[in-house]
Amino acid sequence: FNTAFTIGYILTLLLELLLATILRLSVFALWEPEIFSLSPRVPTPILPWVLRENGYRPKRITLFVADFCTSCVAAPLIEETVKLKILQWSVRLPRNFRVAKRVKEKSQSSLSSKRKKKKTKKKKLVSFMEAISPQVLNMVDGTGK
Repeated sequence: FNTAFTIGYILTLLLELLLATILRLSVFALWEPEIFSLSPRVPTPILPWVLRENGYRPKRITLFVADFCTSCVAAPLIEETVKLKILQWSVRLPRNFRVAKRVKEKSQSSLSSKRKKKKTKKKKLVSFMEAISPQVLNMVDGTGK
């Protein structure tokens, strides 16, 4: 509980802030490279967060793409990864949550039921063959008698 509230939230906040800055800078570099003309006055890592204060208004589509990449792609990935890591660090997970390859073993009861089915099929075939007249059996044998 304490790990989730201390390390978890702080780690999530820092990772989301870092990744949001990187994503916004990359979107601005692709769609509006003229934003970087403000770079001598404003440090590059702070640039995506202070555009309006410096009199620059980016296009709406650029802001939409940057916000979409940040909010809908990067943030959920970071949050779920941090949740998983916090869980793995704080609690020992049972074996059924580990990745393992299962080997399928045949039980004795299933083998015996298969044998019974085969025996009944053989009995039915024998009784069917006995019901056929001897002349048909000779034709099948190839003796022709």
